[in-house]
Amino acid sequence: MCVTGHRGNEAHGPSLANLLGAGSVQASASYLWAGALPEPCGTLPQARRLAGASVATMRTKTIRQTVTLPAPPDVVYRTLVTSKGHSGFSGAPARISPKVGTMFTVWGGYIHGKNLELEPGKKIVQSWRPSEETWPEDYYSTVSITLAPVKGGTRLTFVHSGVLPDHAGHLASGWKESYWAPLSTYFQKTHRS
Repeated sequence: MCVTGHRGNEAHGPSLANLLGAGSVQASASYLWAGALPEPCGTLPQARRLAGASVATMRTKTIRQTVTLPAPPDVVYRTLVTSKGHSGFSGAPARISPKVGTMFTVWGGYIHGKNLELEPGKKIVQSWRPSEETWPEDYYSTVSITLAPVKGGTRLTFVHSGVLPDHAGHLASGWKESYWAPLSTYFQKTHRS
C-alpha cells in the first residue's frame, strides 16, 4: 500500500519570486502519519513519526529550480546516483547506488535518504533529509529530478517538496552552490564537446 503525503486541501501560498535566480519556494500543507515510513506514491512528501503519534498538519515549502548542465542525461543521472559520480563532483564521501529502495548518505553523511523511483537518464525521486539539529531525524522531504536532453547537454528540473519553512532559504541556495554549480564545473572538465 502507498501513501501520497497530501490529502485534499493542498494550500499553496504565494511564490517567493525568483528566489536566488531561477528557483522558487512555495508554501503548502502536508500531513504526517503515525508509524513507519509508508511506501511512496509519486513525488509528494513522505514522513514517518513515532508509533502512537497522532496525525498532524505541518506547513512546508517547495523549492523549484531548473538548470542546464553540459553533459548528456545518462551521464548526469549516473553522476547523481553512484558513489563514484557523486564523490567526483562534490569532493565528499558518498554511499549511493542506482537501485530503488536503497538508503544513501552523501556529502560525508550530511544528507540521508532513500531512492524511491529511478528511471535511468530521465528521473530520480528520493526521500531526503539533512543532518541538522533543527530538522527532525524522523522526517523526510522528497526530492524529484527530471532530466531532458537539450542542445549542449541536459535540462535538469528540480522539485524539493515537504521542506521545513526554516530551511527553505538556505536549502534553495545550497542546491545551487553545492549541486548545480559544482556539477556544471565537473562536466565542463570531464565532458567537453
